[in-house]
Amino acid sequence: MELAQAGQRPPAIARSLTREGWRSADGDGFTAAKVRAIMMRMGQPLRGLSLSADVERHDDELTVPELAHRLDRPLGTLYAWVRYGWLPVRRVRVSQREILLVRLGAAQALVEQRRAASQATQAWTPPIPRIGC
Repeated sequence: MELAQAGQRPPAIARSLTREGWRSADGDGFTAAKVRAIMMRMGQPLRGLSLSADVERHDDELTVPELAHRLDRPLGTLYAWVRYGWLPVRRVRVSQREILLVRLGAAQALVEQRRAASQATQAWTPPIPRIGC
């Protein structure tokens, strides 16, 4: 993160990490794509200032990458929830692009709802078979 905050781009960060002997989770060296994925997951802008910095937000609104970092959820999962209509978003046009803003409370409620549903299905245990009856 320090390299990104110093203004280095993903290809330069990948070269630095690989040169220093760091390895990614799959055991290979870092690539620009891997660094980009990590930066997105951490909510780091990939180019200078983020477009979302120019958007007026409500108190508890976050972009999807910021939300992924805050909730420690995969970015793809959150975008899927938006696509399925489970997670309401506010779409804002900025510089010919669209920014998706999500209310933190709505996302936390969805995470809790899914957690409760998951625990309810896992709480069931099959009966123990009787032997020798």
